[in-house]
Amino acid sequence: MKMNSKGFKQKPRSKVVISFFTVFFILILGAWMHMFVIGKNKIQMMATSIVASTKKTIKIPLNCKDTTQTCPLNYPSRFKPAISSSETCPDYFRWIHQDLKVWQETGITRETLERAKPNAHFRLVIKSGRLYLHQYDKCYQTRDVFTIWGILQLLKMYPGQVPDLELLFLCHDQPGIWKKDFTQEGPNATWPPPPLFHYCSHRDAYDIVFPDWSFWGWPEVNVKEWTTLQVAIREANERVRWKDRVQYAHWKGNSYVSQERRDLMQCNFSDKYDPMVHLYEQDWEKERENGFKSSNLEDQCTHRYKIYIEGRAWSVSKKYILACDSMALLVKPEFFDFFGRSMVPMEHYWPIRHQESCRDLKFAVEWGNNNTEKAQEIGRRGSEYMMKRLEMKYVYDYMLYVLQGYGKLMRLDVTVPDNATEVCSETMACPITDGGLIRQCMDDSLVTYPSVKAACDLPQPYGDDELKRFLKNQESAERHVEKLTNDYWEVISARLGDGVNSFVELRFDDQKVKTTTKLDDSSPVWNERFSFNISDTEDLSNLVLEAYVYNKTSNVTTSCLGKIRILGTAFVPYSEAVGLHYPLEKEKWSVFSFGSTVRGELTLKVFITDNPSVKIPTPNPRKKLASNTSHSLHNIPASEKTKPRLRKTQEPPQPQTLSPQPPQPQTLFSQPQTLSRQQQMLSPQPPQLQTLSPQQQMLSPQPLQPHTLSTQQQMLSPQPSKPQTLSPQPQTLFPQQPPVMEAAPFQPVKYGSPVLGGGVRARTTITAHDLVEPMEYLFVKIVKARNLPTMDPTGSLDPYVEVKLGNFTATTTQFEKNKNPVWNEVFAFTKSDQQANFVDVIVMDKAVMKDKFVGSIRFDLNEIPTRVATDSPIAPQWYIVNHERGGEVMLSVWFGTQADEAFSDATYSDALNAVNKSSVYSKVYHSPRLWYLRVNVIEAQDLVIKPDRTRFPPNPYVNIKLGSQMVRTKPGQSLNPKWNEEFTFVAAEPFEDLEISIQDREETLGTAKIRFDEIETRVDDNRIVPNRWFSLALERQTRVRFATTRILLNVCLEGGYHVLNESTYNSSDFRPSMKEVRNRHEQSVGVLELGILGAEGLSLSRDGKKETVDAYCVAKYGTKWVRTRTVMNSLNPRFNEQYTWEVYEPATVITIGVFDNNGTNGGNIKDGKIGKVRVRISTLESGRLYTNSHPLLVLRPSGVKNMGELHLAIRFTCTSMFQMLLHYWKPLLPKMHYVRPLKVVQQEILREHAVNLVAARLSRAEPPLRKEVIEYITDSNSHFWSIRKSRANLYRLRSVFSGLLGTGEWFQDICTWKKPVASTAVHVLYLAFVCLPEMILPIISLWLFMLGVWNYRLRPRQPQHMDTSLSFADNVHPEELTEEFDTFPFSSQDPGVVKMRYERLRSIAGRAQTLVGDIAGQGERVQALLSWRDPRATSIFMVVCLVSSVVLYVVPFKVFVLLAGLYIMRHPRLRRKTPPGLVNFFKRLPAKTDCML
Repeated sequence: MKMNSKGFKQKPRSKVVISFFTVFFILILGAWMHMFVIGKNKIQMMATSIVASTKKTIKIPLNCKDTTQTCPLNYPSRFKPAISSSETCPDYFRWIHQDLKVWQETGITRETLERAKPNAHFRLVIKSGRLYLHQYDKCYQTRDVFTIWGILQLLKMYPGQVPDLELLFLCHDQPGIWKKDFTQEGPNATWPPPPLFHYCSHRDAYDIVFPDWSFWGWPEVNVKEWTTLQVAIREANERVRWKDRVQYAHWKGNSYVSQERRDLMQCNFSDKYDPMVHLYEQDWEKERENGFKSSNLEDQCTHRYKIYIEGRAWSVSKKYILACDSMALLVKPEFFDFFGRSMVPMEHYWPIRHQESCRDLKFAVEWGNNNTEKAQEIGRRGSEYMMKRLEMKYVYDYMLYVLQGYGKLMRLDVTVPDNATEVCSETMACPITDGGLIRQCMDDSLVTYPSVKAACDLPQPYGDDELKRFLKNQESAERHVEKLTNDYWEVISARLGDGVNSFVELRFDDQKVKTTTKLDDSSPVWNERFSFNISDTEDLSNLVLEAYVYNKTSNVTTSCLGKIRILGTAFVPYSEAVGLHYPLEKEKWSVFSFGSTVRGELTLKVFITDNPSVKIPTPNPRKKLASNTSHSLHNIPASEKTKPRLRKTQEPPQPQTLSPQPPQPQTLFSQPQTLSRQQQMLSPQPPQLQTLSPQQQMLSPQPLQPHTLSTQQQMLSPQPSKPQTLSPQPQTLFPQQPPVMEAAPFQPVKYGSPVLGGGVRARTTITAHDLVEPMEYLFVKIVKARNLPTMDPTGSLDPYVEVKLGNFTATTTQFEKNKNPVWNEVFAFTKSDQQANFVDVIVMDKAVMKDKFVGSIRFDLNEIPTRVATDSPIAPQWYIVNHERGGEVMLSVWFGTQADEAFSDATYSDALNAVNKSSVYSKVYHSPRLWYLRVNVIEAQDLVIKPDRTRFPPNPYVNIKLGSQMVRTKPGQSLNPKWNEEFTFVAAEPFEDLEISIQDREETLGTAKIRFDEIETRVDDNRIVPNRWFSLALERQTRVRFATTRILLNVCLEGGYHVLNESTYNSSDFRPSMKEVRNRHEQSVGVLELGILGAEGLSLSRDGKKETVDAYCVAKYGTKWVRTRTVMNSLNPRFNEQYTWEVYEPATVITIGVFDNNGTNGGNIKDGKIGKVRVRISTLESGRLYTNSHPLLVLRPSGVKNMGELHLAIRFTCTSMFQMLLHYWKPLLPKMHYVRPLKVVQQEILREHAVNLVAARLSRAEPPLRKEVIEYITDSNSHFWSIRKSRANLYRLRSVFSGLLGTGEWFQDICTWKKPVASTAVHVLYLAFVCLPEMILPIISLWLFMLGVWNYRLRPRQPQHMDTSLSFADNVHPEELTEEFDTFPFSSQDPGVVKMRYERLRSIAGRAQTLVGDIAGQGERVQALLSWRDPRATSIFMVVCLVSSVVLYVVPFKVFVLLAGLYIMRHPRLRRKTPPGLVNFFKRLPAKTDCML
């Protein structure tokens, strides 16, 4: 070893070189080993030969040291590439010949060139490889700067290959040399046209197309040079895969530059269908102020489809849009750039017509979503075109060939103008010293070396026939897409009502009538009246009115546009009938399976009357509320499953002729009317109260006998109404996204960032519920009444209030003999239930025979105010209910959303018939704070027993009771017994008294009650709680007592523990019980927001016992439980409720369960379990919104069952990243769990007590959270025995050790030399490790790091859900499930079945017992080496140890390790087929198995 000047040893240079190559070789081999053992992939080794240039490479650095800012004179004037070209240029190079073909015959003279000067911004002269500039006019922003910069880099990349030339350049958007201005014949001939270079051209222009400035950067909008952006976009494509992207078309830009873009923005709005686009306005001024945070191009590759549309002319965004791996939707461009002319429709992009852009975009997205593989392939080809065929090398090659071809056409002497200045990289970049984006783009795109590879080979020009075929193929592909689109809209236009010849056919009770046909009218109005006879009024509930809307396509053919069905239960008397808008039910008519909204509406007025000649007045048109959700009225069946039951004797309706008849007592009428658009769009007026006259008050509440059914058909409006303009709300908390129409029925979002809380709504609301969709409700709050008039001669009044809205009637509680009742009840009617123009509040008097009418108040829905959630509650007002007799009711009526504070206490319109209305409310609960109570029973003194029992020895024991928890000590042996036993209880605030009693057989010797305010609290183990004596009292004192009986206890409340009521792996909280300790040591690390959107396809929780589901959700995190409202009678409930939690520990889990409410009609039936979802907080990215549909899986005795899907929106926002990262190094549980740990069995018992305590407390809330709900959410039975779980856990254990087992198998293959190359490599690696042992740990750490980087691409991007395969629930035997669901501890099965299970368990335990015995035997053999149980074996081992000590002392350790390793990995030819001697020696050692009985 050498010594340096400071006396330290220096490692030889050869050793450093060996170390370097060893590290490199180890990394390669480690990657190969990882793929072979764990990744199960094979990496093919490829030998790469690098052709080194024999010629010295010339470097052309940027020299900014020269302060004179002049161009260097040492620029290379010529350089021959060392590598010749072996590839042909892309096809768009062939258009160079077409662009220059105009001057092929005439050439370019001085006179021709100068005629382009009026249109040019600057002149460039290239002479002897140097560039000179003559600026005529300043270009917009830095277009000219980076265009000139790009040509300078071309001169440095290909020195001496650009000929001398002069060119004029135009920097505007549109071309400057139009064909119409130049002719070849006639007296005014102006041929040839002047050559002018430009960024784009037109089929009617002669401009020469040249690459635009953005390839080298566009700093004004933060666009970097093209090579850097290619890398960023490629990473973005890998980050967001195509299948995970939003299934909409995306465009973001400045729409003010052209009318075409302004027309495109109108595609955002449609009330006929979902336009399937997300269009955003880009305000560049605000972006500059915000530092371009939301305009990065690589961050916009999040949609499956990207739209390209021109601005004033062509747009530079085409290459960025095509590079995103999304299917590009190109609105047919009029202008072309240099690379786009060779792109083929349906191969690289999807063509969109400008005139029909909105319709074409919708069809393109629908086609792509139904043909995902084809759409993804189009996007991939377009992206590959941009990434491979548009590399900067090809851009420079294109520029080279354009300038070379242009230079060959020059017919003039190239001269430098007197007022021109020489420019170079130094004169352009060096003066910029502010470090801004301009200098950054220049530095990133700077060429410092000439290209060692020659330019690609220029392809041959298009022949005339070849060019015609190419253009014809492009046109044919566009016509094919146009035909597909037209066919799609021809079918769908009939559903949308575009110019149809429509008529309506009404069918009721074997009767059928038809309206007249309205020709070519998309919004027909009939005003026709029809009547139907009701054959049996008692069977009216089983009858149905059907209306079919037809389009008469010819004299003999018709097509059905849609239909509606109205149940007989929805028919109302004439006085209550209003015109209702019914959406048409669509049919399965298309090959596309769309979930879009229903197209078209039919307005009908249907009522029953016993006077068929009644005059039907024209109703006042009501304002139609614009909505983004199609109404699903209660009386319109959604599917065939919910169709009403028809009478058994009913036959299919037969056509009949409606002839004039005299009035019948049972008749149906119909008379349509026109509703003007102006009246529909009127703004709401201030609220007006409508009071009924005394005569109307006496008549309106009386029910009419259903003798006649009348319908008034008003209008079929398939054409959408004009978009409603909403006034801007500067304080709105909803995301400012473009309105997107919602599809119905509800479609779960798999991934992405949907527009939640937005969309076109009837009323503008402001709410903090930004994760859910706003749902509009009509709230009616009945507060109280005063001075109500008496309607009974006795003077008593039993008042209650009815709230009537159409067919819905809500009733308050009834008070007896009270003229001033107080109700404080709220009713909420969903938007789909608002089927009338008015809401009536009627005060009634309960009577024995018939309830009496007291008074009523009527509100017009159009006049009811809308309450914004951030405002204070609307104050209730007093309203007179009866103008003749007086009486007032205090109430308030308003429109609101689920963000209203009255929402949780409201009775919903779908639960009006529920017996137990409180069970449907949405509530927030908090678990009681739980503590561990430790009781140590030490001793007792002076116990007294009965005199007649003195002949029996005393056996006193202590009973300790806390609530439902009870324990007892072991019996003592004297009257002063000592036990010294410790017990632990779970106590909940508010605490109950601790009861202590001493008993001897059946006799109570003394009792004591200890209040919790007398018990001391302990936070940590440092404090010693003193023992205390407690006096015992007897209920009946009958014995002489000389001393007080007392007991010595040590009782303390443990505040330093966390009381576990969940499994440790699925716990949602780990904080200690004591609040002071919790607040001092724990800080919030973030906020968790949960939006419960809805569920879809729910299955019945009680098969055969219920016809539908009354679903509600329960979510638990920490001590906070939330319960959504119960949605009655729906298999696809929509909740749209949002809740928030503070997060104190990232390694926690939130649990959401879905249940079927079986308590709405009273009784004590348990709520059904539909399924649950767990989401671990640590798996969520901060600030990201997860909108996913989670499967609801339930394991039943019959097997696993998918009960539907739950749609959630989850967002975790980290408030302190440092605190959250610090939590990963802190103990998971509080300190007391490690200082004085609880036993595993004790933890399970205490956990069961904790769950029972929480269930007991929350079951006393209103509405109660039932015990079965608490147990299901906390998974309290997870510790019970299950063969399925045991098998699943064994499989999980095997999966964990599969890598280690695979490594063992791989090493066995190495030792047997099955793969000689791998065995040789391992030998070399082993030699390196032995020579350089200090490199072992660094290499292992580096390998682990590289392994993590490799697995990063495989990371899960969505929260995981329940896995049936992992749980072994998909193929489990029914008998095993029956055992798993059997009761415990007493089985409900037959003794024979229990015995069979016991025998099976014995068999499993026997195998486990054998395995444990084998492991113990191997350990005992190791102990036998020196135990002298086998004297000969011990003697041999001692001799071997002595010899090995001498050998190891003499032989260096590295040599010993090297030889040992080589011996172990020796070739099979050097091995024997029998086991080695050491193994044989070890197997002969004795174990204690022969001593076992």
